[in-house]
Amino acid sequence: MRPTPWQTRETRHDQADSAGEALRRRWNDAWLRAVLVGKRLRAVLHENWGYLFAAVGCVITFVLLFQPWLTTNTGGTDGTIHANAFGRLHVTTFWIDLWARSSVPSPKASGAWGILTSVAIGVAVCSTAVNSVVRAEALTYMAIVATVFVAVFTVATALYLNSKGDELTRVVSYGTARDPGTQIGLLIRWAKDHDNYPAPGLRPVSYVTATLTWYAILASAISLLSTVAAIAQWIYGRKNSPYRQRLKLDGRGSTSAEAKS
Repeated sequence: MRPTPWQTRETRHDQADSAGEALRRRWNDAWLRAVLVGKRLRAVLHENWGYLFAAVGCVITFVLLFQPWLTTNTGGTDGTIHANAFGRLHVTTFWIDLWARSSVPSPKASGAWGILTSVAIGVAVCSTAVNSVVRAEALTYMAIVATVFVAVFTVATALYLNSKGDELTRVVSYGTARDPGTQIGLLIRWAKDHDNYPAPGLRPVSYVTATLTWYAILASAISLLSTVAAIAQWIYGRKNSPYRQRLKLDGRGSTSAEAKS
């Protein structure tokens, strides 16, 4: 209740003191709740730092799955091609072999490994999030196993795409130059000033085959580090569990008692 001019000075002071006391009480309650939340968060981070690091690493790995993992920088041939972990291809080509006798090859890359990696990432992140609140041993093992599978599937995805490098390179490379259709395509490309005409002995032509990008290497490294962090947290938790601490104390007590006897 706000003081009015018709109230006595003592009454107004009493009401002001009660309002200030209520404000201080609310402030102290809010500060106490913030301290309790901070302690709870600190305890969760202390007991789950490895699992949380692994979950963050899995999320970063999932984002990197959508980036180009394989690239064919075939300068001097017929274009470039990029592939991500899900087998999605981005092709840039002049179709030099469009009028050739042989048909233009169609690029193919499976995204099964990328899908398996995504499923493992989902299981690892969800089990870690629930385990940070529930604290169940089964969820802990599930998070560790899922994180291991994330690393295995990520490396398998990189190896699979690397094995498809030669096949994808042939997609953006023209076939035999003796084919009249290929020669027409080369001449049209040269006339449109898109590239030099590859005449024999006229000028050097250099190109590189398909290579893994830094996205693939970074995703593999992060997934492996996430697995190491999860396993390290599990080992640390087992060494510092209350049951093992009691066993150590009981062992010391029995040893000292035997020494006294």
